[in-house]
Amino acid sequence: MATLELHESAVGAPNHGSHTLAAAVLDSRPVLVAAVGARVDLLDENCKLVHALPLEHAFPGRTGDDQVEAVAVDGPSAQIAAVSNRRVAVWSTGRGGTWRVHSSFVVQHDVRALDFVQGHLVVAGDGISLWALDQASALPTWAKIGFFLSTTPVSLTRLSPSALVLATVAASSSTVLLHNIVPKTTATPNRLEFRSRAAHSIRIRNVSWRASDNLSDSGPVLFTETVDGVFRIWGCVIDEPDFFSLWTSLDVHTALPKQVPLATCYWRTKETEAGKGTPRGGTEDEFVTVFIDGSVHLTTVSNFDCRPPACLVQSTSTLQQHVFSPTQLANFRHTYLLPSRSASNAFHLVGRCARSTLVHARATVPSSALVAASIKQHAFHDEARKPPISVVGKVVQVRSTLGGAAALVVGEGGRVQSWTVDEDEAATEAYVAEAGIAQDALVTTWLDGRMFAVGSGRKLSIFKFRRSGRLRLLTTTSLPSTMPTRSFDRALAFFVARARPDSLSTTITAVLADGFALDWVYDHKLKTLSPTGETHLGPATSSSTSAIKLVVPLPPAGDDVDAVALLAIDEQGTMRRWVTRLSEPGESWAREGEVRTGLRGIDKVASGVDGTSAVVSRTGDKCRLSIWDPKASEFSSGEQFWMDLEEPVVAIEWSPDGQTLAFATEHEVSLMSAQLLNDLSGAPGWATYANIRIDTVLPAPISTLAWLGSSLILSASDHLFFYSSRLSTGLDAHGLAASRCAPLPLHHPQLLFQALLEGHFDAVVRILSGLAAELTHDGTLTPVSAREKPEVLTLDAFLRHPSVGSKGEAANDVFSALTTSDEREPSSPQVHLSQDDITSLVAALKKRAMRGLSKLEHEHLAVVAQTVFETQTRTGSIDDNGLRYLVSMRSFYLYRDSWPPSPPSSTPSDGHAGPWILRLKYRDMVWAFHSEGQDLLLDESVKTAGGKLTWATARTLGLALWVKPQDMLVRTMETIGRTEFTRDPDDRDPITAMLFYLALRKPHIVRTFWKQATGHGDQRQMLKFLENDFELARWRTAANKNAFVLLSKQRFLFAACFFLLGNSLKDAVSVILRQLNDFQLAVAVARTHEGGTDGPVFRSILEDTVIPRAFERGHRWLGSWAFWVINRRDLAVQIIVTPLSQLSARLPYRVTQVTQPPREDPALLFLFAQLRSWSLQTVKGAIAVPGKTEFNFVLHISRILCRMGCHVLALNLLRNWHFLPATIHSSSDTRPSLRHALRRSSLLLASTKLDLDLPPSNLPSRVASPAPPSTAEDDEKERQKRQFREVVNTVKVEAKAPAEFSFDAFAF
Repeated sequence: MATLELHESAVGAPNHGSHTLAAAVLDSRPVLVAAVGARVDLLDENCKLVHALPLEHAFPGRTGDDQVEAVAVDGPSAQIAAVSNRRVAVWSTGRGGTWRVHSSFVVQHDVRALDFVQGHLVVAGDGISLWALDQASALPTWAKIGFFLSTTPVSLTRLSPSALVLATVAASSSTVLLHNIVPKTTATPNRLEFRSRAAHSIRIRNVSWRASDNLSDSGPVLFTETVDGVFRIWGCVIDEPDFFSLWTSLDVHTALPKQVPLATCYWRTKETEAGKGTPRGGTEDEFVTVFIDGSVHLTTVSNFDCRPPACLVQSTSTLQQHVFSPTQLANFRHTYLLPSRSASNAFHLVGRCARSTLVHARATVPSSALVAASIKQHAFHDEARKPPISVVGKVVQVRSTLGGAAALVVGEGGRVQSWTVDEDEAATEAYVAEAGIAQDALVTTWLDGRMFAVGSGRKLSIFKFRRSGRLRLLTTTSLPSTMPTRSFDRALAFFVARARPDSLSTTITAVLADGFALDWVYDHKLKTLSPTGETHLGPATSSSTSAIKLVVPLPPAGDDVDAVALLAIDEQGTMRRWVTRLSEPGESWAREGEVRTGLRGIDKVASGVDGTSAVVSRTGDKCRLSIWDPKASEFSSGEQFWMDLEEPVVAIEWSPDGQTLAFATEHEVSLMSAQLLNDLSGAPGWATYANIRIDTVLPAPISTLAWLGSSLILSASDHLFFYSSRLSTGLDAHGLAASRCAPLPLHHPQLLFQALLEGHFDAVVRILSGLAAELTHDGTLTPVSAREKPEVLTLDAFLRHPSVGSKGEAANDVFSALTTSDEREPSSPQVHLSQDDITSLVAALKKRAMRGLSKLEHEHLAVVAQTVFETQTRTGSIDDNGLRYLVSMRSFYLYRDSWPPSPPSSTPSDGHAGPWILRLKYRDMVWAFHSEGQDLLLDESVKTAGGKLTWATARTLGLALWVKPQDMLVRTMETIGRTEFTRDPDDRDPITAMLFYLALRKPHIVRTFWKQATGHGDQRQMLKFLENDFELARWRTAANKNAFVLLSKQRFLFAACFFLLGNSLKDAVSVILRQLNDFQLAVAVARTHEGGTDGPVFRSILEDTVIPRAFERGHRWLGSWAFWVINRRDLAVQIIVTPLSQLSARLPYRVTQVTQPPREDPALLFLFAQLRSWSLQTVKGAIAVPGKTEFNFVLHISRILCRMGCHVLALNLLRNWHFLPATIHSSSDTRPSLRHALRRSSLLLASTKLDLDLPPSNLPSRVASPAPPSTAEDDEKERQKRQFREVVNTVKVEAKAPAEFSFDAFAF
């Protein structure tokens, strides 16, 4: 999976001390080794984190709170040592550049300094001890080989390159003590022996050694640097080989006589040109010096190999002026020089400044003065920069400003640091200060991080960073004395709101633990803080005792904001939205709506700019993430997506544009976005598109995350990671998130599929015809004008061929065809798909020539095109519902075959098991049920399924539900029984086939099957038993007894057969429903055995099983089919658009559980439009649906269509949907009459069937007495009665018509 690119990383500031930062070259790579907190960080030459070594890995029993006091690196052995609280740990490199703990030991004195050379470790502090590995031990064991006590704690210690001389400096001392390390052959246990001392007149800042101490060259040479910036060189002369005398000091004042050197560091030793080929060879050493004005000089010292100091020759040159700015040189005292990997004459200069921040510059030194003069270029590539350093310590809070322009980071020590991101997504430290903020204090920031408010205890304080960087306390206020028990402790929310970026006032809101929201207004001009209001964010009814648990503010939708909203969640999981206006400072918070999630144990909530909320809830050890739509209605709970998480979520945030949700566990950050709903694959509406892991670099748990503009900030311990919006695949993350819910192109198969379900057959034909016009006969794309992207097919691309004749002319109005009603003028040209069109289109789809479509979508588009073409050529054979079924059925098999095979399962399935699609949707079965061409549909279904009609195939297709003619069902059952018996010629099992033929009341065929079942264990007994006459009660009873015996043996299918043999259909159906869990089989057996749909057993199946199942699982399609079959067609219409909970309350059937489906099928609305005028019963059911309910359902379906990428179909729905008339008033001048309203909504059609007994007229002959006041429910019932009475009266007029039907008979 893709990941975000790491743009910057703000490493933790090194701990205080002269030995907490070291430079070295490991595996040919220059690194900085820094002691940061309780770990050791490895930084590259650009000061970016490479790896981190926690001290707790070496000492697992420790808490990890101890600071690393010193670090040291042994370059040749590639080992790192660190010390903390007298404990020393050593790491070594492993395979693949990984690091592992090598060994550890404990010293007996406090430690301030550490050095590691040639396998020797010197640990210095209150005492000095020298350690080496015990070569005789099987395990890495350190042995102390030297020690001595120090009256003053040692702050500096350095071993010579050959580990023969040790230099130490006590704290605030001006003297270097030098000790020899006696060879191992000596008998003394203490191998440290005093040699000499090097006295200075001023305090020493740093000591180091020349890289080579070979006696044939110069011997050990000591470098010292004092606090005044003077760099001295010490060595031994021939006359006094054990005494270190001052050889020289770097003469840097000759170049800049009035400037003071800040720091000097040794760079390299190289051969001189004159020394090459001579026996002794000449050398010159180069030193880099940084001056107080920011310039950098290079000093060369020659003839170190001559030993006498009189031979040393110095030369100084200016590398570059003003490399460092004055602000970068604050407390600039230590420099570290790292060689560059790109060139031998280049280096990286890293300086250590105030608050342990770093300054970095990269330089390339010309090979000679002549080259430097000729090219006239600067040695340093760019201006010196300060790498991002997190100086707050362990991060406890990260707060972004409104819109994510800046972020304020709060450390556990109370220090704050402000960060901004430029256009290139580079993180820049803006301000840093000691604010003394408590860890549990509330913090919010605005004005690009320059201002922030702190709520702690009972005080509210406003701070501002001046332009100089200093922090200023502007004002402080306390909570009112009337609330003595309230404080900011455990407050639920703390945030600011501003009407405009340049507004002179800022509103600060705090929601306290008791659920009260307190508002203050800060006046930037007067610098005053005034309280403005107090609102309790509790439920509307006082009877509810559920307390507010979490409160989150909703991000503003733009720069100009008046309404501010927040989301309050109580313990029952109810989310309430509260709004106030900034233009009315004293206005209280008003509740606007609520969503009942039913979740308990809500732990974290985040809300996007559009109100979409992500909720993290915990139940025991389980963690659950769910996403909720704020536009929840009676048709949807609002839950768009949910998933179980293996680890608890530590932070969750929406991006400023509301497109991406970032949630973090301790080891991983996942980025999620909405994706188009797929009607066939069942893919979830949300999916993860990128992951971020930091444990490979920093083995520390992620603590917080925040969005900084389009970048993402992660914090772990004291480290900050700044990730850009660019993915590892090269795409922009926010662009990708937006594109995943973008409208589909008109040629996309899902859009065409939905258009066919909605009845836009002509529009689909036009699109396919226009698409085929862009293809040649072999399936290649025709040349288009934009040669840069010839594979892109847009609407203009495949509709721009006017020369194609009627096809091109009709294709020019595709968008109108999809967004207008389906009525067509008689003179309008009819578009047809030709055989050539289909040939070229299918050939292109096999080549997968269209960009933006997957392989499966190419195949799906081919299926849609082929089905449309066949429907067009079979005019009159396939009606609209048949077309809907055919395209759905073929698409279903295409998607099902693309999934991996379903794993074996011992439990029955209701059609879906994980991602494996096991049956057609009930929607498709209902389309086939209402089709008039079922013979053709059955033939096509069997052909698509492979040609063999087994019961598994019939159940997948739902034949028992949609085959209406009884004779067709009988033939189908016979075919199924015959196929089941002959399915395996080598092992014929007549039991399955027996069930179908006994349902057909053909026991003689069952006997024939058993005669052919040679080798079956039950053959002899069954043949003997089937010879009896089951018309007699005796043998029926025997068959039923055998059925109960088979039930006890768990041979359920065999038991159902014996129940049928005993003419006990009810018991057989009960076994099929309860033990086999196959209601389709029960429906098929009961309907076949009873000869139709009027049998009592069949009706009991629907009323007691199917209808409760439809409500329990939210299957509106199944419920509509069941009500239709039992002649409750009014309910068949109502269940389509009525909330299931409302409809179940007034049903005459027993419904114990009602479940709202995750999302409704958009085609439900078009089934409702088709059925509501089918008969008087359906008209009655349509009238019973309140207008507001229908209106809300249409809006709900339009939103679902947009989530599917079918925005053009959603527009068509909202433009052309005809609502049923509102409540009719008999005398009203402002509303149309019932007859006109009915005609506008097409409630009655010429094909409307009279399936109701017309009741006598209930119109009163005189004015009734005044009725008592009615309720809203009574008014609704009266409206339905009056409306249906008008409909019945119009039908009576039509019934009296003596001749042929005329629409005028309805008196419209």
